[in-house]
Amino acid sequence: MAPSLLANRAVRYQRSLRDELGITAHAERFVARNGDRVARGPLAGLRYWPSGDAPISKLLGCYEREIQPWIYQCLRERPTRFFDLGAGDGYYAVGLARFGIPVNAFEVSVDARRAIKQLATLNQVEVHVHGKATSRRLRRLPLDGALVLSDCEGNEAKIFDPPTISALSHSLVIVELHEARHPGITKELVGRFSESHHSETVAPEPRDPAEYPELAVMPPKQAQLCLSEMRTDKDLRWAFFMPRT
Repeated sequence: MAPSLLANRAVRYQRSLRDELGITAHAERFVARNGDRVARGPLAGLRYWPSGDAPISKLLGCYEREIQPWIYQCLRERPTRFFDLGAGDGYYAVGLARFGIPVNAFEVSVDARRAIKQLATLNQVEVHVHGKATSRRLRRLPLDGALVLSDCEGNEAKIFDPPTISALSHSLVIVELHEARHPGITKELVGRFSESHHSETVAPEPRDPAEYPELAVMPPKQAQLCLSEMRTDKDLRWAFFMPRT
């Protein structure tokens, strides 16, 4: 089956699962109480919808909280462009476009590409939307001074091959690493980037609903579920690669 069809199936399955678990309904009530703008974090002010992926986590501003210090650091560096590989529904792509950064979003799912365009329209920004990210496509981009964010569901080793890493020698790069799908990928990519980049890695942290006053109206189990990012990978990491020069 074509990758785009498989990706569409995954997007639709996740959407139906959120509906079945009641997350979408909770998110609709959350928006009715608190509004549709991200409350905190580097993307604060971004408009987002209750039908999206991990909607309450994103609206609270704690989605992938582990990498937020890196996002802040990258924004201080004023990247020339932002390339979002595996952009999903456009949370990061549209969020960073609001800073006036030119954005190119790559996403294999047709449904998700449609969502990116709709989210960009909602936030009155422009995002250039493309299909699947590959190492060859990445190398053809104007990468010097750019920020690259990758969440390509286990294809990190294929995308960040040695020629591509050489082309990224003056780029900031954040990669979600799926150890369960590719054991040893964290060590492998840190080694590949080591000549041109410094690196940091981080693992997921637990979330405490008590940290977010907006969740106080929910029973604890529902609050924890809505705070969840519904990840299936049990051994996830993120890596941040910063140019040495």
